[in-house]
Amino acid sequence: MQRLAGCVFFDLRPYFDRDEAGVDTEEDFTSSPMARYHQLLFAALKFCLAMLTSLGIENQDCGNQVMQFILSRGEVFHGILRDRHPRSFSLPALRELALTTAVN
Repeated sequence: MQRLAGCVFFDLRPYFDRDEAGVDTEEDFTSSPMARYHQLLFAALKFCLAMLTSLGIENQDCGNQVMQFILSRGEVFHGILRDRHPRSFSLPALRELALTTAVN
């Protein structure tokens, strides 16, 4: 968990998604930066949830480590929770919000 909290790529959350800007993605073979970011973020959040679920909330060490991860990336989580952009109603954005609130 400490290594996960130390990953700086969580701070590099893209706030512009080329799919929403009207860019033709049919010819593109790579996913958007936001889609790639979501793949990494979702895996980390699911890992946190799995640890909390399997070890239980009584395990203070586990809870402290997950809390350290959340606090170390507080601006990212704050941005997710405060996002009022129209893209907030897309399925990936709602999944992001659901996982974030589940861990918090």
